[in-house]
Amino acid sequence: MTQTTTPESLTVVLEIPDRQTLVELLSTVEESESPVVTRDIRRADESGDGYVSVDLGELTAKQKQALELAVEAGYYERPRDADLGELGDRLAISKSAVSQRLRSAERKLIETAIRQVV
Repeated sequence: MTQTTTPESLTVVLEIPDRQTLVELLSTVEESESPVVTRDIRRADESGDGYVSVDLGELTAKQKQALELAVEAGYYERPRDADLGELGDRLAISKSAVSQRLRSAERKLIETAIRQVV
């Protein structure tokens, strides 16, 4: 863990062993209602030499919520453990609204990642 401090804030860098641990950590932080902001998530590339940064700050709260639920429910697993209808039911929105939120969030994250490697 690395941390840096400024007069206004404290920045903490963590290395998390797997996706499930990350999801659990983010859920715990969100549930605590602490004034914590996730600015960046990075994954080591295959060589282990570099990182691809994912800026969650570009996502809306609803997009983050939809992505977190989709990961947690197994929407991105193969075969899928959840479909858009199930996600929509849990978010109390239509399948098309879930689809739009996920596509918009995915587009933002992919564009951010691609800009780094091009």
